[in-house]
Formats: sequence, structure tokens, C-alpha cells
Amino acid sequence: MDYNELESALNKVLPEGSAKGKIDLKRIAELTDLLISEREWTETRLYTHSVCHLFERYGNSGKWSQSYLNSAELLGCAEKLVAATLEKAVKSDEFLNVKRIITPIIDYNLDHMAETQGSFAFKPAVLKDPAFIAALGESEEAEYGRTCLDFCKAETIEDFFKLYVEELKREEKIEAGGSQDTETMPGIYVDVDGTLHHGKDYETGEPAGITEIAQEYVLKKIEEGVSVTVFTGGSPEEAAKRLEEAGADKRLLKVESKKGYIGKTLEVLVDDTPPERQGFRARTHYASGQQAMDAEYQKPK
Repeated sequence: MDYNELESALNKVLPEGSAKGKIDLKRIAELTDLLISEREWTETRLYTHSVCHLFERYGNSGKWSQSYLNSAELLGCAEKLVAATLEKAVKSDEFLNVKRIITPIIDYNLDHMAETQGSFAFKPAVLKDPAFIAALGESEEAEYGRTCLDFCKAETIEDFFKLYVEELKREEKIEAGGSQDTETMPGIYVDVDGTLHHGKDYETGEPAGITEIAQEYVLKKIEEGVSVTVFTGGSPEEAAKRLEEAGADKRLLKVESKKGYIGKTLEVLVDDTPPERQGFRARTHYASGQQAMDAEYQKPK
């Protein structure tokens, strides 16, 4: 099999983001070794393009969500492939698609920050190699991949997160502060898309609409007198329109932008995306309304 065929074969056995079944680790390891052996015979930009597909779907859901990063069991295989691919990039001085390999690794680390106590959850040794860092820094993609360079140079995930927050602020044209806010912002913060409002499920045919359990949780909090903020990473106006069209309670139609919370620490967050990846933190994070309801309102047995 050539690199294209191997990519296709790996897509069939790599776990999807929501997969719960057993992983065929032996088969994935075999295919990984075969793909590594193909690097000598394949043009770098084509090779890195195939490899990036096997990482960048991390964080997706449903169809086309296969990734090496969807299971901790695969991190050994992932490290071997990343090392082989980036060594090839350095040798040929061709860094196209390299950002698309490193960025999902960054996301994986941000998503696991709350668990790792300052350590990296997964940082392949090649990303710490001074020779690789120097070559990437001198490449044409250096400015385009500034966050990747920051990640490679950082000694800890906490060091990187500070730089990541400042970069997000630059991108959003938010005044950059010298340090993160340490005071916790009180109340409940609830995401719209994927949390309070779900899109159409093309596999089951379920139409887009309100996630009833999330709305129930939020309304309970409002009735208890708790401050609730509904916010979005997209357009607040468009998000409010989607909620209104779906029949959301009128008390949920005031939507704010998440941009104003970059660098902050929130008391409670209900969001299908981990907070650190979005540039803020949460003292308590629920990945769904169901998780929030189970944690706070579960009936005693």
C-alpha cells in the first residue's frame, strides 16, 4: 500500500471522537509502521498532508472524527509517526501542513490541563528538539505557526497557556494584560452551540433545536437566584436568533461573546468544549447540561 492507501486504512481503524469500543492496537501499530516506511518514497508536502488528516480530526464528533489523539492507548504510535514525519520535514526544509499536525496536539494538551497539574499530557520528543525548533522558526511558516513555536519552546503547559491567552487576545484585538486574572468570576456560564442548542444530527436525522436538559439546568439556576451568562464563540446575534427560533425560554436570549472572557477564570462552565482551549479557565466544568444536572440535582438512591 502507498501512503494514500495507508491513510484510508488507518481511517477505518482509528477511533472516532465518540467511539467507546475496543481499539485494534496491533493493527494500528502495523499500519503506522508501514506509513512511516513510506516516507522515504513520498514527496514531503504530500506525506505531511496525509499524516495531518490522522491528527487534525481530534475534537470533532460524528463522521470524519478519527484521530490518533482519540485514545491515550495510541499515543505511543502517534509519537513514532510525528517524529518520522517532522524529521522528514526538517530534512527537506518543507513545513507545509506541519501546523496541522502540531495544532491538534496543542488542543489535546489544553483539553487535559485540568488533569495534568502543569505537565504536558502529550508532547512528542521531536517537538522539544532544538534542531526542529530552529528549523521551524526559520521556515516560511514560522509566523503562520507562531502558536506552534510557542508550544514547542514552552517548558510546561502552564507556560504555554499564558502565551496562548496573549495570542488569542492579539487575534481578537483585545488589550493584552501582563498576567491572567486570578479572581474567579461568579455565576454560571453556558455555551450555546453544542450545549444549549444542538445542530442537526445527520446520522439520526434529529433536527437542530434546544437541548432540553441544558435549558432545564439553566432555568433552575435562574430561579434559584444564581447569575447565569449565556455566551458564544461566534456571533451573539446569530446565536440568539437560533435560540429564539428553537423556542428557547426568553430569559436565555441575551447572548454575550466569549471574547470578553479570554484570560478569565469562571466559577461554573457548562460547555461541550473544554475551557482552556478557548483561552479561559473554570473552577467547575460540565461538558453538558446532563452532566451538570447529574452532578447537582441527582436524586439520592
